[in-house]
Amino acid sequence: MRIDGNGSIPNQIAAERSEKAEQKARVRQSDAERSKLPADTVAMSSLQARAMETPPIRYERVQAVRNAVQNGDYRMEASETAEGMMKEMGEQ
Repeated sequence: MRIDGNGSIPNQIAAERSEKAEQKARVRQSDAERSKLPADTVAMSSLQARAMETPPIRYERVQAVRNAVQNGDYRMEASETAEGMMKEMGEQ
């Protein structure tokens, strides 16, 4: 039996080990990506549910306020605005 001094067998073993390690890393990455999917799906479902809960736009009211602002007839009380904002923040 002759032992070759160029180290081809150790190099081959090292290459095989490296390939196996890379393969395992790809599997771990794939598993991690799959584990993210349910969380993303849950988040998307939650956003869709919140969007469906949004009240419909009252176009007539929007147009009336827009006209009042353009004409300079729209008046706001700062205290009422602040009160509404505080109430909204408390509800969340």
